[in-house]
Formats: sequence, structure tokens, C-alpha cells
Amino acid sequence: MDNDDKLIEGMFDEVVETHVKLVDGKYIVVTDEKTIAQMDASAMAEAVNAFAFWAKKFRDSNGGDPRHGRANGWWVNLQWLALADAKLKDLFCGRDRSPESIKRFHAYRLQIIECGSSKADA
Repeated sequence: MDNDDKLIEGMFDEVVETHVKLVDGKYIVVTDEKTIAQMDASAMAEAVNAFAFWAKKFRDSNGGDPRHGRANGWWVNLQWLALADAKLKDLFCGRDRSPESIKRFHAYRLQIIECGSSKADA
């Protein structure tokens, strides 16, 4: 092990998570773990509510009949549902894209669709 390796190994003693948030038009840096956890929980709740909303809106625009569904904003609802799904997946899985993680996410997503956002629990 040379000096460069020792230097690199010593650089990352501790991982600190920092979030920047906009409050009253000013950016505030948040490093408190409790505050970060609350922000993450509120972001997850918003993502779940958005996914449930757009899933219901898409289902309603589809009308249960595949021949019927191409009107009434079907494509727009599909696009918003895809965006809500991607955000929810990012928050649920994080950087873990293993098959097991995706399987758990899919089960959770189906639970949201079946039960609605208020009854789904990660």
C-alpha cells in the first residue's frame, strides 16, 4: 500500500448526508438526521399519493375497455403515471436495483393500486 492508497483510504472516514431545501425563497442546508428522515418520509408520502392519484386517473381514463381508452387524455395520464412510478421507484429502491428490490417494489406498487395510497405501508 503506497501513500496514495493511504490518503484515499483516510479521506472517507464518515459519510454525512446533506439536503438543501428552499424555505421562504432562501436555500437552507439541512444536516440533522431527524430532519432528513422527516424530509425523506414526506417525499415518500408525496410520491405514494401522486402514484395512487395517477394510477386511478389512468384506470378511469382507460374505462376497462382497451378500445375505449385512447380518448380522454389517456396518453397524458399514462405519461404522468410513468413519471410518478419512476419517482416512487427511486425513493423506494434507492440505488439498489437488484431483482429482489424490484420485486418488493412491484408488490408495494400493486398494494398501492389495490388499496389506495392511505392504506399502503412500506
